[in-house]
Amino acid sequence: STAPSDNERQLRKRKLRNTAAATAITTAAADEAAIRKLSNCYEDPLPTPKWHPQYNEGWTNGFCRKTIDCNSPGYSTELACCKQTYGGQISGFCLAQLPNPPTLSPTETGGLNVFYPDYSTDWSEA
Repeated sequence: STAPSDNERQLRKRKLRNTAAATAITTAAADEAAIRKLSNCYEDPLPTPKWHPQYNEGWTNGFCRKTIDCNSPGYSTELACCKQTYGGQISGFCLAQLPNPPTLSPTETGGLNVFYPDYSTDWSEA
């Protein structure tokens, strides 16, 4: 077998450089696509956590979690997520997960119309 000529060696080196450059470009494109996937599906320049509904829990036990997710709408607050996604949820599970959940049985305007006994006042003075 004969040794490759200088031209053949240079041609091989050029092919290797072109292959390495093509691999680098492909890798960079794949990295960019991965970053875009994490960046709220091309909406934001950087990944930012938002409140997303957790559909895998079903309707009754559905709630919202702060995470980066491209498969569901993102909301700026947990309350907004619950109201938009689980607004008709009879169990109230999503709202119950809030740090200060609203009551599901609000009182009427003007407060309660009830009286409580005053045990500290003598009966003859009450």
